Amino acid sequence: MKAVIAIVLAIALMLFLGWMTVQKSGDRTTVTIETQKMKDDTEQALEKGRTAAEKAGRKTRAAIDQTEEEVERKSND
Repeated sequence: MKAVIAIVLAIALMLFLGWMTVQKSGDRTTVTIETQKMKDDTEQALEKGRTAAEKAGRKTRAAIDQTEEEVERKSND
C-alpha cells in the first residue's frame, strides 16, 4: 500500500511540476514525460542550492571572524 501511495504522489508531483503531461484525444491517451525539463529544473535547483550554501558559508565565516575579533579585543582589555 505504501508503494502505491508513493507512486501516486510521484505522479502528482511530476504533473504539478510540468514534468509529465497527459493528453486525451478520442479513444487514445498519451502520457509524455518531459525529461529535458526535468534535467533543466534539476540543474537550476542544484545551482540555487550551491549559491545558498556559498552564501551561508560566507556569512558563517564573517560571524566567526567577528567573534574572534571580539574575543581578542576583550582579552586585550
